[in-house]
Amino acid sequence: MVLLEPSTLPLMRKQNLIAWCITFALLVTTSLHSQTFTLQTGTGAEIGGNKDGGAVWADFDNDGDLDLLVNTNVNTAAGRTRLLQSDGAADPSFTDVTTTLAGGLDNVRCERSIIWGDLNNDGNMDFVRNAHSRIEFYINRGTDSTPNYQFGVGTGQTPNFIFTDLQQDGCSQGDGLNSEGLALLDYNNDGWLDLVIENAECGVDILENQQLDGAATRGVLLEDNGDSDGNSESAAEATGNDFMQHVSITGNTLGLELTGQNGDYMASGDYDADGYVDFIVRKPSNATGYKLYTNDGDGTFTPNTTVPENNAATDADNSNKGGVIFCDFDLDGDLDMYWTDAGTNQVWLQTTAGTFTASAKPTIPGTPNIDGCACADVDADGDIDLFLGNNTGNSYLYINTTSGTNSVANLSFTRTDIAVNANAEGVNLVDYDDDGDYDIYVNVNGGNNQIWENDLCDGGGCDYLKVFTQDCVDGTTTTRPIVGATMVISDDMGNIVSGAQSGSTSAGHGAQNPPVTIFSLPDMTSDYTIDITFPEKNGTIETYSYDFNAADIVDNTLTLTSVNGTDGSSCDSFSVLPVELISFYSMVEDQNIRLEWSTASELNNDYFEIERSLDGTSFKHIGTVRGHGTTAEQQKYSFTDQSPVQGANYYRLVQYDYDGVNEHIGTIIAFFEASDEMIVYPNPVIDKIKVFLGAQFSRTEIKISLTDLSGKMVWEKELNAPESNVEINLENLRQGQYFIQVSNDSFTSRQRISVK
Repeated sequence: MVLLEPSTLPLMRKQNLIAWCITFALLVTTSLHSQTFTLQTGTGAEIGGNKDGGAVWADFDNDGDLDLLVNTNVNTAAGRTRLLQSDGAADPSFTDVTTTLAGGLDNVRCERSIIWGDLNNDGNMDFVRNAHSRIEFYINRGTDSTPNYQFGVGTGQTPNFIFTDLQQDGCSQGDGLNSEGLALLDYNNDGWLDLVIENAECGVDILENQQLDGAATRGVLLEDNGDSDGNSESAAEATGNDFMQHVSITGNTLGLELTGQNGDYMASGDYDADGYVDFIVRKPSNATGYKLYTNDGDGTFTPNTTVPENNAATDADNSNKGGVIFCDFDLDGDLDMYWTDAGTNQVWLQTTAGTFTASAKPTIPGTPNIDGCACADVDADGDIDLFLGNNTGNSYLYINTTSGTNSVANLSFTRTDIAVNANAEGVNLVDYDDDGDYDIYVNVNGGNNQIWENDLCDGGGCDYLKVFTQDCVDGTTTTRPIVGATMVISDDMGNIVSGAQSGSTSAGHGAQNPPVTIFSLPDMTSDYTIDITFPEKNGTIETYSYDFNAADIVDNTLTLTSVNGTDGSSCDSFSVLPVELISFYSMVEDQNIRLEWSTASELNNDYFEIERSLDGTSFKHIGTVRGHGTTAEQQKYSFTDQSPVQGANYYRLVQYDYDGVNEHIGTIIAFFEASDEMIVYPNPVIDKIKVFLGAQFSRTEIKISLTDLSGKMVWEKELNAPESNVEINLENLRQGQYFIQVSNDSFTSRQRISVK
């Protein structure tokens, strides 16, 4: 049994009460068939000066629109990293609020990566930026400061944490720090974002978040304090002071390199959709220069050698830094990869699960020097397009025309030139004006940054869905954007109509994907399913499907809240649907399948229809259960299917209002004497788990055992001539992940489970 618990909150865009006066000068329009891109000026986002790294978008002031952080390579006060606040208008303009809200940015040049994330789990977006031997952390004070949403500490708004050296571990860099690419991800699945560093000669490093409660008022300069351990601070000091602890050092076997050669930027993403966020770092070709690291889910990583470490096609040249990004180019629901020079500019297609195959596509004219790269559905046809920032002349938008999945030969792109006519560094594809299409933002080296507005959806008429993924913070009603959730949308026949995308992950050339993801739909009247894999917390698997009718979505916006909070506890209520579903379970009783579900609240709930399917696609009505109308109290329901079929039985709940409006609110699968295979449900489990033994085990003597991930036995029992279903009480077992194994004289089956 799989527990599916969607929680949705259609976000209403804030209405602006002041008419802002904005002047736009039409300079250049680039045409893509009937689609055009218009270069905007006068927005306030055209930051000048030299650049080397990225620009990133997020809503730091929680007003519903996207603000902007831009790295520069300018070494003068008031010319370094800039914080730009959006006014939220239909044609947004931006105000430079660096001096007012983040004055510490003016003190030091940090020109490389810049990334957003909620580091202290308070619902406000914090950020990290870096230079060669410096990493700065800025915590958002939210509404606890005057003015609101100041970053850093004190009147000078200086960084909360600064790293200027790390343990060397034999690398040639004297202070152990030559940082370039940065990524925030929860590497140890404890609900707190950690920092992964592409650290050049010093390999790949992790600074583990020591659960930064109260970090907004903390200001600690982490420099060499005379200790002999070579760390900024010792592990004991780091733990005692509750900040970021350097854990990827000798004695901590995380599977990451402790030394290496020069490198540059990186990207993160859950490429295998297992709930653990993976990453790829740009390293040069050498015998130990692994690039793609698979997150094992237990705090360790394993190199994926299908992206070879000794291959000129994935070279990284310190004098010619490039970018890398995860994208679903063949519309098969998994993430592929694009790698820019100094190696070959090319797509690496995930042809089978976990296996990447190089291509020579798309073809780029001349002898390009590509740095920034970004991917999204720019032309609103469902597949993922690619934008490449060139170092001179035109940059390139490649519209995806690929037909067929898992085939390098079928990859196909049509090029459109975007007349940037400048040196493009970090680039973004982002719906900056909130009209449903992806616009282009270019961080220009030696000139003014550029916004190319996509005119596709101007005046309305686009069929699209804006999707936010979020955690609740420690079971409260406060939320934060999730880093690394993977999403894909299919029609009611199971065909993918909008390719897989990830939100808030590091991408390209020191940049990051925006927290809101735009999915184009064939129409706004049909039924669809969005499949989501949330990053795991405390061993809790969070993969579910949410069925919806596009016509029921308010303001084209769907917010999906993780079932479990940042600490693994259950989220509070976030749903404003007519019925808020808490749980939907199935259990086998004799020759029947019993369904149970509960709701937290109901609004005009007339009744539920129960539907069953044998293939997960075609459903038929099998029963009706009356609702409780309108209530704020928890309600429990049940229905028994007295004629289940052999094998898999899919059940779907359809909720009907008094006016006939209906909504698919949950789908589960139940197995009934299915096969010779062992089936374990529910998974994850809270207290009791049931094991369907199958024909190969039932009515024979068997041994059942539980081991933790290290292989240590935690429970075992021998059963004589059991029935086909065995129930095991696990309520005294600690939370975490385990393996359950069933064996007899002839067969052995093993399956991984999560205990909540």
